[in-house]
Amino acid sequence: MTLVRPRPIHRDAVRITLIALLIPTLLTACGGGGGGKNVRPDPNQGSGSPTPVQQNDSAPPATRLNEGEVLVAVADTGLRHTHQELTDRILHRYDAVQNHTGHNGSDTTTADQDQSRVLPINPHGTAVAGIIAGHRTGNAPMARLMDIRISNTEDGNTTRNIILHGLEHAATRQAGVFNLSYNANLTHVPNRDSAIRQAADNDVILVESAGNSSTSVQPLQAGSALYHQYLIVGALNAARNDRADFSNHPGDHAATQARYLLAPGERIRTAHSSTDQAYTQFTGTSAAAPAVSAAAATLRAHWPHLDAATLTQHLLDTADRHFSPLYGDPRCGTSGNVDCGLYHYGQGRLDLDTALAPKGELQLAMGTRVDAAEGRSTPGQTHLQLPAAFGDARLPPRALSQVAGFDALGRDYLMDLSPGLRTPVAPYRTLHRRLQQGIGSAAHTRVRHHTHDGSLQARADYDADGLPISMQLAWNGPHGGITGYQFTAGNPPPGHPAEHMPLLAYSGGTYWLVEDETLTGLSGHYRLSERITLSADYGGSGDATQLNPHGALQRLDTRLALQLHDRLTWHLGSARVTEQDRLMGSTGSGALHTRGTHVTHFLYSRIEADFTPQLSLFAEFEQGRGDRSHPHGLIHRLEGMTLRQAAVGLTLRREDTQWVLMYHEPLRVHQARAHLRIPGGRTMDGRILFDDLTADLTPDGRQRNLELGLRHPLGAHSILQAHLVHIREPGHRTDAPSDTLGAISYQRRY
Repeated sequence: MTLVRPRPIHRDAVRITLIALLIPTLLTACGGGGGGKNVRPDPNQGSGSPTPVQQNDSAPPATRLNEGEVLVAVADTGLRHTHQELTDRILHRYDAVQNHTGHNGSDTTTADQDQSRVLPINPHGTAVAGIIAGHRTGNAPMARLMDIRISNTEDGNTTRNIILHGLEHAATRQAGVFNLSYNANLTHVPNRDSAIRQAADNDVILVESAGNSSTSVQPLQAGSALYHQYLIVGALNAARNDRADFSNHPGDHAATQARYLLAPGERIRTAHSSTDQAYTQFTGTSAAAPAVSAAAATLRAHWPHLDAATLTQHLLDTADRHFSPLYGDPRCGTSGNVDCGLYHYGQGRLDLDTALAPKGELQLAMGTRVDAAEGRSTPGQTHLQLPAAFGDARLPPRALSQVAGFDALGRDYLMDLSPGLRTPVAPYRTLHRRLQQGIGSAAHTRVRHHTHDGSLQARADYDADGLPISMQLAWNGPHGGITGYQFTAGNPPPGHPAEHMPLLAYSGGTYWLVEDETLTGLSGHYRLSERITLSADYGGSGDATQLNPHGALQRLDTRLALQLHDRLTWHLGSARVTEQDRLMGSTGSGALHTRGTHVTHFLYSRIEADFTPQLSLFAEFEQGRGDRSHPHGLIHRLEGMTLRQAAVGLTLRREDTQWVLMYHEPLRVHQARAHLRIPGGRTMDGRILFDDLTADLTPDGRQRNLELGLRHPLGAHSILQAHLVHIREPGHRTDAPSDTLGAISYQRRY
């Protein structure tokens, strides 16, 4: 399966609100070791001077994102916009320090300012941004950055009021993720605060660093409107198999443990703001938080329908705990009964690969909505073997190779379902099996029972195991008659000219009976005049002891037999073939299902001519037409489907010896067009987006059989039967080479 990026979804524009004043609290950035204000350029990189971009004092109030992008606000010390890692990554910039009402004394916010002229005094923000979206150092190439400057001091300190002002600005300008590599714990800010309301209402994900004091973090407040959108991130050591010594941990507090993650935070290579080509090894929880922000941005870019609570909980649920044996050890904390893994590591180590993988088994949803119950199936349930009549017809390669399936979170993934649509059974395999069946039939089924009681006749043919394969009970009167019958697949129907012919490749129109299926029926005829006879025939598959109106196959025939000459009869008729939950004998399931009642109407014509008592001929042509509708299926409709088959047979009898020469074109799709509805993604509100495709399912190949059959008695108890069959384009496939097969059987009755 292949991860897919959803179609673009345009969110409603959001309004800008004024920022309430808060009591300022001094906050510091969470870099440590080689991070924070101690970062240094990578000595292997060259130096250069920054090139300022043009002033733009009329920046738009909202940022337009391209398909598959997400806006990440970096609330920090400002970014070096011209750094080679950040070119074309920064879409929006705002100076929360300058525009904060507590800072400039104004009661209103001012227009966005272009900070690219002003190089950051502290390199902290540039390093954070490089980890999120750097061209080479970043973890989220689809992330676009919003530069929210919350500090313009050399030490990187700021206040909670300034942070809240930056948060409100980011929330009202479509920021999907707010990265805060500071210790601010905004869950302690009252829910009535304007910034908290805006962040909650606009579904912003907040990612905060845990701090570098080797102690427990300040507990999160579960009652905060932001709690279920909030993540606290601690740092992994360089080996990434334990928490870094300097990193703060969740401690005893369950609400904090539930929102705490670990991410790489030691010696992370990223951008440095000293020059446009400078790099550094960044250490601290300030380096860990942007890794989680990048993961959140990745999920949000692929699946923007996920709200902040669902997305952050999914990151927490998929965190890896296998790296530490402390999980399950209940001897930590001040009480001595806290799970040590939760105490030290919270929910575990960030595992983006698992977070990106489907949650639960993927489902195909063919209804209108992702969460609708109708039309749901799994990829493993989806399969269909095309009937032999379709031959070498194929769907377009892309038709089933990029089908969207949905996981338990409603996320869409591309799957290749092409293996589920199987081509018809290999023509050679089918043909050889038919030959083997025919040889067995010739050798073992010619034991018959005839009883004659006036106008009543009974007959049965048996297979090698003594089971009946064809039975008839007929009553004939002066003006008509009735016949009850039963026969299995591969045998001619009662009354067909092929019934008494030594043939293998032709079975006289029983093409929709599947292997071992039995057709039970009742036929009747009435003589309207000396030369006109009206006949009707109803047969159905299923229970062999009764006519089953709900069987998989029913066929109703009506026909006229016109005796044009003493030795020439013309049969004209129509047939209504009804299939239940299958397509020409093939059964599909899942999103390639064949459910429903499907009807095909046939017209046929047959000529029977007896030139002499020894020489006779028959020729028949049959054409059918019927559409198929498969609601909630990938093959939504089959339209204009026309089917044809034809046969011509010549029989020569001399005493008890019978020769047959048969030309036969098996049932073939003469014309058919498939309409496919392929789920390709989803909208934000859960509607499934379908791609409508059409495909011509007319095969290029045309199978033609030429068969010579012989039945010759060798005395009173022995029969010799021989067959020679030549097939062109077997299975209606142009790439299938012609084949010639022969069979000889000898039967002796004891």
